[in-house]
Amino acid sequence: MARDIDQDKDISFSRFFVGYSHAPALLVIGGIIILGCGILGLPFFLFEPGIHLMQGASTRFLVALYLTLGAYPLLLPAVLFYSFFRWAPMLYLFSSMNIPDALSMSWKLVRPRWGLHFLFTIVLAIIGAHFSMYLFYVLSLFLVGGTACIDYAS
Repeated sequence: MARDIDQDKDISFSRFFVGYSHAPALLVIGGIIILGCGILGLPFFLFEPGIHLMQGASTRFLVALYLTLGAYPLLLPAVLFYSFFRWAPMLYLFSSMNIPDALSMSWKLVRPRWGLHFLFTIVLAIIGAHFSMYLFYVLSLFLVGGTACIDYAS
């Protein structure tokens, strides 16, 4: 249905549910991306317990410094991995590629300008993490759709 909207075709509400046939392949693509990001982000989760040693009102500056210089940079390889494969679901849906072809094409598209894609992914992550903290994460419901639209537009 998203492909038909993109091509300005008329759609009916009953067509909305036809897209669920793509769910298994999209779950596989998402699982591959999450697994890769999880493995590359593992040092962050092993390093993070040090924060609990520095909890307290008088050490907020130290905690911020620890996160900025110590913990957050450990997530950069996972963000880079994600930025290389983030286009695979859209390539699968809009170009009718199979899963391996969509993953490799995403890699090939990002590789020439990987720094720009990496920076774009970091900006989206900061926006999503920052704004979803407001209103008890209610805004995250809107940000999921918003970041999907930003991805599609870019």
